[in-house]
Amino acid sequence: MLPKLDRLGREATDVMQTNRLHSERKVKVIVQQLGNTDLTTTAGKLLLTMLAASRLPQRSSRFLMNSHTCGKCGDVSPLR
Repeated sequence: MLPKLDRLGREATDVMQTNRLHSERKVKVIVQQLGNTDLTTTAGKLLLTMLAASRLPQRSSRFLMNSHTCGKCGDVSPLR
């Protein structure tokens, strides 16, 4: 049982993977913030997918931002 969804992981991919592993092991993942919703059920997985896509950061966007600030994107100059 978790108080908030962000306690499951930092990024959408982490949250989805952690939930999948718990589901495979038949461990319920219940989030109090979502009205005690079990994220391992079909409805819970759908809800998690929608929330993860809209609220949690994506790894690719963070990677691109880090690459830009470090000047590692080839001919693209670093952001200031």
